[in-house]
Amino acid sequence: MKTITTVLLLLGGVRIAQGQPVFSHYKPFDVNNISTVARNDGLLHQKYNPATIAAGFEWPKGSGMYAIYASTPWLAAKVHGEVRVAAREWASTFNPGPMDAVTHQPADRSDSTFRVYRIERSDSASWDYQHWPSSLGAPVQSNGKPLLLGEQTLWCVYNCADSTEVMPFDSKPLGVEVQQTVFGYSSLGGLFTNLMIVRYVIINKSVSTLDSMYFGFWSDPDIGDPSDDRDGCDSTVSLWYCYNATDNDAEYGLHPPAVGYVTLQGPRVVSTEDSALFVGCRVPGYKNLPMTSFVLWPNDSWSNPRTAASVYSYFQASWWSLGRHITYGGIGTDPLARPTNFMYSGDPETGTGWLSTFSRHEFGGSGPFTMAPGDTQEVVMGVLVSRGTSNTGSVTKLRNETRALLETYSDSLYKLFASPPAYMPPREIPELYHLSQNYPNPFNPGTDIQFSLPIDGQATLTVYNMLGQRVAVLASGYYQAGSYTVRWEPRTAATGGYVYQLAAGSFVRNRRMLLLK
Repeated sequence: MKTITTVLLLLGGVRIAQGQPVFSHYKPFDVNNISTVARNDGLLHQKYNPATIAAGFEWPKGSGMYAIYASTPWLAAKVHGEVRVAAREWASTFNPGPMDAVTHQPADRSDSTFRVYRIERSDSASWDYQHWPSSLGAPVQSNGKPLLLGEQTLWCVYNCADSTEVMPFDSKPLGVEVQQTVFGYSSLGGLFTNLMIVRYVIINKSVSTLDSMYFGFWSDPDIGDPSDDRDGCDSTVSLWYCYNATDNDAEYGLHPPAVGYVTLQGPRVVSTEDSALFVGCRVPGYKNLPMTSFVLWPNDSWSNPRTAASVYSYFQASWWSLGRHITYGGIGTDPLARPTNFMYSGDPETGTGWLSTFSRHEFGGSGPFTMAPGDTQEVVMGVLVSRGTSNTGSVTKLRNETRALLETYSDSLYKLFASPPAYMPPREIPELYHLSQNYPNPFNPGTDIQFSLPIDGQATLTVYNMLGQRVAVLASGYYQAGSYTVRWEPRTAATGGYVYQLAAGSFVRNRRMLLLK
């Protein structure tokens, strides 16, 4: 296990970044054999420490042995032809908190409201359960109570929107909000005892279209002693992984495990003959992208990305320093070799194909796709640990368990994310978009809001106060054409006027309502 010294100041949960206070917070994920942490800026597996940042993905739990040093999501897109990225190694480029849908500005990143919330089975009396931030987008049941995914759920929201901050790789901010949910199981047994699932809901809250966009997952895995690790991928199951070069690791001993990242649900793109998984539904006319690239680069001046364009090249499986696509069996220096998007795709157990000879930074990407202002994408990743009867046997077991996991996810697990408002079966499909006046109005304690959609598509119903601040998100997701009714019963909102807004495609409509207490 390695440790990196960093300049990091903690002041009662507030760290100082570029002279500005940031509320830094993490909570443990430890429901099964994995013991790790999720932070409110998107970085996984690392704990804050005044002097160092230490690895935090312990497996098995309580063993004192670690399989991953750090992981974090990366995003990249073109805005009016200019490449912008949200990417950073061993740290996060995101700030805690949401973005305002009206002003397109980030929330106050020093606000302790934007923490990591954690709920578990039978803990409805906990502070996090009682203060579940549903108004920020945290998942809820149809009755408005917190939605427990698996047997332990961690949720937070962060953004890449601060135009005053000096961004890594000289990039301008993307203008996105990311809602992150981490969950897992203990009672299901089998592979689920060694699995952590991470769901990302990505919302374009800028005024610009994000074109040729990619989602990626950067990781620095370490199987115990990092000096003898190797990496690889299996594009047939959207899996990339790390394993030990020998069957005896200095920390794990004989038969060390393999750890992998699997794209359970990639971004959706238009595909007329297919259907895509999205917020717990199957949406016709789209498909989910699989892993579309896997790249590994050593930590050196030749390969480390330096600019937004160099980061973007890795999403496209190209070496920025050479200006060439990656080629099978090499790094792109041989112009006659076959181009590939997937490095080290061989089989470690049989010793066939292209196998890695070192391990540094793993990166798996998925794209391209486009996000217009207001669009939402949903990406679901799995982090899985497998231990077989040998170092390479652990890779084979990991691949087999990944196939079983993908089958289970596509059959049933994806339905966990469905939490639509009450649906009113229409007599006929509405001809026009419509947002009705709430009833009753004025109201206390609750009111009903009805809206109609003439076509299937993404829709969001949001409540704002008279200052333009978001108070609640009443509906957000992909809906079939029809009429819907949503009830709002604000418990903590003050007496006064509010604006509710329906945004669906290019249709945006506002109405006012009055709460009297």
